[in-house]
Amino acid sequence: IQVIAVLLALVFGGVAHAETYLLSTGAPINHPWGFGARLWADLVAERTDGRIVFDVVPDAVAAGEGGLLEFSALSRGVIDLAVGSSLVWSRDVPSLGLFALPCLVTNEQELEQVVTSTIGERLFLDIRAFNVVPLAWGDAGAYVIASRSGPLDHGADFAGLSLRVPQTASVRQSLMMLGVDAVAAPTRQALLQMRLGMIDGSVGRLADMNAEPDMPPAYDTWTRWPCLAEPLIFAVNRDLWAHWSLEDRVIVEQAALEAAIAQAEAARVLARNQGAVLEWDDVAFVDVSRSHVEKLAQELKPIFYEWSGQVGADLVGDAQAVLDARSP
Repeated sequence: IQVIAVLLALVFGGVAHAETYLLSTGAPINHPWGFGARLWADLVAERTDGRIVFDVVPDAVAAGEGGLLEFSALSRGVIDLAVGSSLVWSRDVPSLGLFALPCLVTNEQELEQVVTSTIGERLFLDIRAFNVVPLAWGDAGAYVIASRSGPLDHGADFAGLSLRVPQTASVRQSLMMLGVDAVAAPTRQALLQMRLGMIDGSVGRLADMNAEPDMPPAYDTWTRWPCLAEPLIFAVNRDLWAHWSLEDRVIVEQAALEAAIAQAEAARVLARNQGAVLEWDDVAFVDVSRSHVEKLAQELKPIFYEWSGQVGADLVGDAQAVLDARSP
């Protein structure tokens, strides 16, 4: 029997003995988010000589509409691994809603300050309570508002606009407080509405919009929305984690850390280079000034305080202290 096993390994490169696991991700492979999941899988396969294989399932199709069931499925072992959204997972882990508090984390530097501090460790502990082992922080990148009405860098600029917005409640309420008619629509439907001139714009990830081949040309001003961050989380079901040997855990975790760094960089480079990287040459990319961000933060204080209670007032206060301590 051992001889036969060796021959199979030689002929099939070890595939006959591969352990294959389901890895869910919320974007296609050519997207920075999906790229991170694919890189994680590739590194693990390479470092285990094909013995451990992650079957990457993109666009959260393994996790229900919009990926809303992903965390629950990961917790129950229906999904083995995931590169998941903190916004989506905050439905199950309320403390992850920290990143959706308006104007708390406004750029990539501040996001790094939070997730690399004790705040990041505390959030990982909260996730662990649900039978999930988090390994690394990634980043979905900047959010932008694609608009046909010019830059949106003052609170007053939003009044009366009809915008497709994310379904995260605190984000939706923030925009509505500024006077936005918030439209709930999937990306494809929102693009159709934009082509027909039915709405004034759409709020979404810069990476998503940059990858969209059918973006209506009239919506040519993209304003970076500084009141929302979306770190990604590379994680494993706890029972699977316990099943692996210490050596395999080290391989999987190190690969997750490396993939997360590469993934975050791929998402962030779009905002850093702006028009130099964007597929749309005629797009005007607008960054909201720091003074205007502070004014937006003041206008949105009621939403901030309302949702701080859901996230945890102590956690929010500690996150603010981390950001204040490292501000220039």
